[in-house]
Amino acid sequence: MQAVEMDVDDETFPLGNITNYNTYVDRKPPEKDLTTIKEKNIKNKKYEPKTEFNSYTDKDKARFFILIYDHGKNPNQAWKAHGHISRTTAYSWYAKDQRKVNKEIADDEESSVKRAGRPKLLNEDHTKHLKQEFKDNPSVTVEQAQVL
Repeated sequence: MQAVEMDVDDETFPLGNITNYNTYVDRKPPEKDLTTIKEKNIKNKKYEPKTEFNSYTDKDKARFFILIYDHGKNPNQAWKAHGHISRTTAYSWYAKDQRKVNKEIADDEESSVKRAGRPKLLNEDHTKHLKQEFKDNPSVTVEQAQVL
């Protein structure tokens, strides 16, 4: 084997005065121009959405709910019979519809259910009495109506 001779004091690779790695890295010229590489990457990129979303019409949604409510199918059967929508879309439509129906039912039942908590200060008899007193004599104050 022969020893390879190198010229260490070359201008492009100055090692004569370097004593540690940090000064070597500071003095070393860049290997590639990073700004041109970044510009090329930016120019080559196309700005497209990462995922594509399907757009469904109101007819698609109506057909799905016709299959469920008129034909008595469950969401899975309606999704298979429809054939145009995705399974996750079918289940999300069905879940939103069920939440809406349940909310409407709860709102209807709320008025008939007795509320918990402190009772009102004036019950229905009191309010009827006060309305009658104010209707008969509009100049009556609240204190006068309570005494009567």
